[in-house]
Amino acid sequence: MRKIKLFLATALMFASTLTAAELPSDFLSAVEDVTAALSADNFKQYQQALPALAAANTDAALAPLVDNLSGAKNIDAARRQFLAFSNAVADLALAQPSSAQVFECPMVKNGPGRWVQASGTQIANPYFGKKMLRCGSRLN
Repeated sequence: MRKIKLFLATALMFASTLTAAELPSDFLSAVEDVTAALSADNFKQYQQALPALAAANTDAALAPLVDNLSGAKNIDAARRQFLAFSNAVADLALAQPSSAQVFECPMVKNGPGRWVQASGTQIANPYFGKKMLRCGSRLN
């Protein structure tokens, strides 16, 4: 638990140095692919989406959060590791008008549990997948 809290604090420190202008559309698309895989409870799809996410990331401050995603051994671990990364990206997307929608699930342990989805898509919670797919509210 202590490691998770330390990692989250570090993630917030990194996120605070970024600006929303640093989120190119190919990066947001890769983020959405990772998010969609978790929403679909598809760990294999999640693993397959990670290389594109790493390739699309051009921000050194987000790199440790992106790198951390590949260490998961199962979907539950992937969701825990996704939390810090996704919150950082969601905060950046909220910092300026964007075509990305940002959602938050209040039930995420050690939350908030925020995530980014393409505009016009129906809510798909990556933290609980099919168990609670529509849980959450739009923030922007």
